[in-house]
Amino acid sequence: MAHVSRVVGAFVALLLCTSLLTSGLGAAQSPEPDPFSGLYPVEVQLNSPEALAELVNLQLDIDNVFTADPSTAFPLSEDTFSPLIAHVYVDDAAVRRLAALGLSATSIPNEGLRAFQEYGPGSGSRLAWPTFEQFVARMQALVVAHPDIVQLHSIGKSVQNRDIWCLKITDNPTVAEAEPEVKYTSTLHGDETTGVEMTMRLAELLANGYGSDPTFSEMVNELEIWLCPISNPDGYANGSRYNANGVDLNRSFPDPIVDPVDDPTGHEPEVQAFMNWGYGRRFVMGANYHGGAQVVNYPWDGTTTTSPDDDVYISFSRGYAERNSIIWNNPNPAPYIQGANWYIIYGGMQDWAYNWRGEHHVTIEISNTKSPTFETMDTYWNANREAMIWWFQRTLRNAVRGIVTDATTGAPLAATVNTTPEERIPVATDPEVGDYTRLLLPGTYSLTARALCYEPQTVSVTVIDGTPMVQNFALQPSATWTITGTVTAADTGYPLPATVTLVETGAIVNADPFTGAYALSECGGDFVMRVSAPGYSTAERPVSLTENQHQAFTLEPLPCTLLVDDDLTQNYQAYFQNALNTLGEDHDVWTVTSQGSPPAATLARYGRVLWLTGSDSQTTLTSADQTALATYLDGGGRLFVTGQDIGYDIGTTAFYQNYLHATFDSDDTNDVSLRGVGHWAGLNPIISGGDGANNQQWPSDISPRTGAVAIMDYSNMANLDAGVAFTSTTYRTVYFAFGFEAISSATMRANVMARTLEWLGGCDAAPSADFSHSAATVSPAIALPGDSLTFQLTLNNSGGPAMAQLTATLPSQVTWTDALTATHGTPHFAEGAVTWQGFIPSSASVAVTYTTAVSPCLAAGTPLVTVAVFEDGGKLRVERPITATIANAAPTAPHTPSPADGATEVEAGVTLIWEPGTDLNCDTQHYSVALGAIGQSLTIVATDLLTPTWTLTNLEPDTGYQWVVTATDGISSTAGPPWTFTTQALPADLSASAATVSAPTALPGDALTYQLMLRNTGGPTTATLTAPLPSGLRWTDTFTATQGTPHFEDGALRWSGFAATGAEIDVTYTVLISPCLATGTPLVTAVTFADEAGTGVTRPVTVTVANAAPTAPHTPSPASGATEVDTEIVLSWEPGTDPNCDTQHYTVAFGAIGQPLSIVATDLLTPTWRLTTLEPEMEYRWVITATDGISSTASPIWSFTTKAPPQWTVFLPVVLRGE
Repeated sequence: MAHVSRVVGAFVALLLCTSLLTSGLGAAQSPEPDPFSGLYPVEVQLNSPEALAELVNLQLDIDNVFTADPSTAFPLSEDTFSPLIAHVYVDDAAVRRLAALGLSATSIPNEGLRAFQEYGPGSGSRLAWPTFEQFVARMQALVVAHPDIVQLHSIGKSVQNRDIWCLKITDNPTVAEAEPEVKYTSTLHGDETTGVEMTMRLAELLANGYGSDPTFSEMVNELEIWLCPISNPDGYANGSRYNANGVDLNRSFPDPIVDPVDDPTGHEPEVQAFMNWGYGRRFVMGANYHGGAQVVNYPWDGTTTTSPDDDVYISFSRGYAERNSIIWNNPNPAPYIQGANWYIIYGGMQDWAYNWRGEHHVTIEISNTKSPTFETMDTYWNANREAMIWWFQRTLRNAVRGIVTDATTGAPLAATVNTTPEERIPVATDPEVGDYTRLLLPGTYSLTARALCYEPQTVSVTVIDGTPMVQNFALQPSATWTITGTVTAADTGYPLPATVTLVETGAIVNADPFTGAYALSECGGDFVMRVSAPGYSTAERPVSLTENQHQAFTLEPLPCTLLVDDDLTQNYQAYFQNALNTLGEDHDVWTVTSQGSPPAATLARYGRVLWLTGSDSQTTLTSADQTALATYLDGGGRLFVTGQDIGYDIGTTAFYQNYLHATFDSDDTNDVSLRGVGHWAGLNPIISGGDGANNQQWPSDISPRTGAVAIMDYSNMANLDAGVAFTSTTYRTVYFAFGFEAISSATMRANVMARTLEWLGGCDAAPSADFSHSAATVSPAIALPGDSLTFQLTLNNSGGPAMAQLTATLPSQVTWTDALTATHGTPHFAEGAVTWQGFIPSSASVAVTYTTAVSPCLAAGTPLVTVAVFEDGGKLRVERPITATIANAAPTAPHTPSPADGATEVEAGVTLIWEPGTDLNCDTQHYSVALGAIGQSLTIVATDLLTPTWTLTNLEPDTGYQWVVTATDGISSTAGPPWTFTTQALPADLSASAATVSAPTALPGDALTYQLMLRNTGGPTTATLTAPLPSGLRWTDTFTATQGTPHFEDGALRWSGFAATGAEIDVTYTVLISPCLATGTPLVTAVTFADEAGTGVTRPVTVTVANAAPTAPHTPSPASGATEVDTEIVLSWEPGTDPNCDTQHYTVAFGAIGQPLSIVATDLLTPTWRLTTLEPEMEYRWVITATDGISSTASPIWSFTTKAPPQWTVFLPVVLRGE
């Protein structure tokens, strides 16, 4: 169990400093150090209350305390003292301290370590405990076997990165339900193992019995059960009481007495894991299992004052003990006990869980042996099984349960529920579902539910033993009210840039630094208002928000010095306060036991910090203290720290060596006579006797590290230093290795304090106002007549707060516009000047902005001068001149031209006219004119014109012109935009258009190509071209054009489009001459070219039809080369064709082979001719000539051969002989 600083029973306040006879470590046994911490267990005999107090003063890690006489039971009576035996973990230095106090420390076996070595996890013994990994596998197997009701969660990691596993057992593990949450954890001390197996067996019992056993089924259905078998996995795996950092986890939680801030920061990883896990849950009951005793231990651990729920703790603890035969029949030290009545510890899990989480939490020691053999677990299980189940069932049998909701919406609320007026530790709802469980013994109670921004509701409930009681609450939303007020400084009356907070809700607003005014709205309720401002003490005030109200605060200046009282309630701070008061040094006091370690932000508010640790030897400057102090010093702080055991406690830390700049040489010099050195020379304090604290048992020997100097040494011990000081460009420190409170006279304490404060410094006088960074600007700095000038006068105060005034007189060349603003306060304009006055805080600024208009017709170069004056009531005056200079304004561009821009049909002689632009400086304007045809460069045609006109003559017709007028005031010029006009155009002239055809004569069926050339030698126009198709010609759809697209429509080729001046547009098309046209037939095409006015020319094109000779006759009969032709035949042939379709006449020429052909027939109209009397067996040739009366065409020469004459055969009768 237990912790750094504890007192047994009613002797918690008995802190004596009596030195007893020295004894060394007992020789009965060699020390057996813990694997992680290096500490080893010893037994210390305590024969008097004084011995007990001395042991407490040493703040060692007490493991157990029991009476030397077994017949004397705990708790001890306040009137009598029975000798005690304490088991304590120590190192050699602690043993020497015990001996110096006359306390004998006898080394004893390290029971947990021996058990680990003999049969611990991984030992290989047949009695061995399962390894961490085997237990994890066992948990995982349970999840696999019962996935619907069992989950396995890692709530964090150990120092050596092992998971801290917890089993969750409930009927709907993935759903947030309105049911009590309960937990068992085990083995915060890694060498106390019995609880590991107990929690595992309970998990398996519930999971395996669910659905078959009514008791287990009810528990799983109605509870959310968490079981964490191994809370210190590194300690379990290595046989150590401590975690891998050598820290006792059950002494490391926040504590309501010595560490009263519920913040995981700075705590061990395992502690942080349990704290963060607890923040996310609403555990009703919890217990952590330990070994080495047999007792149910309940809060408080740190004080013998009973807890508000003492009746419930006693009843439930007794109930567990009664049902555990091992505890009840063999208690050690008692069946059940309040922790502080056994021995006091600070930083235990149970006091943290109860105080801050409202959890009914106890510590259960279930085996006198820290780690029994694994084979004995059946015995412990049989003893604990019923008690474990019964204890969880209290949430279902001895409690009021219910849900707290919003009465309007029905939504669950984050609320607390408590008894009134005898308030216990409140229990909180699960905000996700709104459920709560309030453990109570049988009786009638007033129960009140409270939630932020809701009206509380109180009901009367009667709890009957074993009967579930349900009480729901539906809370009405409370009204919202507004607090307004001001925050001012008590010393100056000035407004303060304060922060105003409602502590309970976290609502926060900042007061206006210029007025100190604030407004904060919040729901109704009772709250504490906290108001703070840099350099001033924080003020708190209770308020009841039942209506809108005004709350004004006046804050006192914050003293330069903060005294941190970190002496564990030993009241040594009075020695410091008396010395400071003697010196007239105002100061604040921060008490660690009630306020926790001061954060760096708090330290930073003070110029210097004085930190006393008294007789503390184990928590002098915690890691959180060191971190905060390092941050403070890095920010330029000044630190005086004093205590006889600071080096003993933290002498190996980086903070001690690198910030206190000291080396811890030895623990006890046994010298109480000191001698000042350097700045402290002449001061020779004695740290024993007189009116000092007389508490210096262990004044230490230290030496300065690089950069530090010795400032105090021991008079009787050569070369032993008692104090060092360090200074750098960033911070200063003074460190006394003894307690300042022990200096034997108030006068010497005041003198030592004066020298120390003088050397530290850090308390400069408040700065005066500083307006040197004030500024004045004007925009634009170069302006034109008529422009708006915006002036910004910025009062910057880089010094202390002050009342200030700002003045700026307007120059005569501007006029006021009524545009006047300020970032703070109200500026004014009167009698030609702008003024502002008011309060300005430190590091603040006020910007006054106003606008004026520049008067017209001011000459270029005119200066406009304003002087801004910043004052603080006559002590400080800063002037800032501002000058704006009038610039030359170029005349605006000439405009409104005549002829108008883009005009057409303009005559060749025209007068150009324009409207002059304006000149803000009212200068005389001169003009120049530039002119040119569009597409060509402009040429200046006139200059230095005083009138806005110019006449032009002889312009080209139908020409686009561009012209620009430039105005100048002699300094600057402005050109007008380019304007254009077009002169009147020439008429179109198509007379040069022509039409041609590819041939003047052609035959029927021939293709004719016409080329029509539209030529415009005049002005541009839209033109048309029409070429009618005469009869006798046929369209072929073959046409092209060099511009546009022609088409054939209504018997004519047509084209239309734009014809620019000089345009030549070529249109080509092809036609066919119709067949059967007579020779000489004329084909006339009248081509018309017309402009947009309809004026045009016609160009006829004639083609004459030529004669086409008939084609040659063909296909003779008889066929050419025929034989056996009769001597009397009819010649025939096929006529050829005649494109003109003329009538054909034929001539026949005939003759025998070898003889000339003779015309035998002429003017035949049919293609036949009869021949007779031809010679037999004669070859003949013949030719047919066809004529149309104009042209003739002969056929090829054909031939045939007549057949031979017939041969006659005579048949004669023949008489055969014998017939």
